[in-house]
Amino acid sequence: MKFTSYELNGERYDRLGAALDPESAEMALSLVPDVCLHLLESLEKTYSQESSEFPLANRLKDLRKRFAEAKSWNSDTTA
Repeated sequence: MKFTSYELNGERYDRLGAALDPESAEMALSLVPDVCLHLLESLEKTYSQESSEFPLANRLKDLRKRFAEAKSWNSDTTA
């Protein structure tokens, strides 16, 4: 990811961009699922520590399954 800036209607804007750097975009997109899964698992652990039922348990279970499948696709193409 790279910081980039642009001008629109006389106003200058800064943003985090990936389109200008395809390699960095690919890397960022490959890491996003890991980060999201980690955050959801942390949230699930918080609920369990409070002896509360995690409201997204079924969705998280499905996500873990899909995530494992997606990771296996990547390893199939890089092997």
